[in-house]
Amino acid sequence: MNCDYTWVTARASEAEARAREVAEARDSLTTSLDQLKADRDWMHDHGIGHIVGTVLDASENASAVNELKERAWEAGFKAGCNECLNHVNPFYKSSLLMRDLGSMV
Repeated sequence: MNCDYTWVTARASEAEARAREVAEARDSLTTSLDQLKADRDWMHDHGIGHIVGTVLDASENASAVNELKERAWEAGFKAGCNECLNHVNPFYKSSLLMRDLGSMV
């Protein structure tokens, strides 16, 4: 019985090459995911509050923020607007308080 193992060896080599490619792609995706998680954690811990505070404190944005709130209210998004205000107001109130305290000094 004369068997040709060349075909089997070639198929095994192809499968091993595909497995290496998949492992490399998985490692690359894992690295990317880890970076995204780190960025998300940083934004959660440091960035979002500062960004919101900066946007709300900017005098050039005051009329735009007020107009956005009015338009959202007029469009019937009362529940969503209230929820948004519940999230935004602590930042807004703290920035106004700091501004008032700064003017008293």
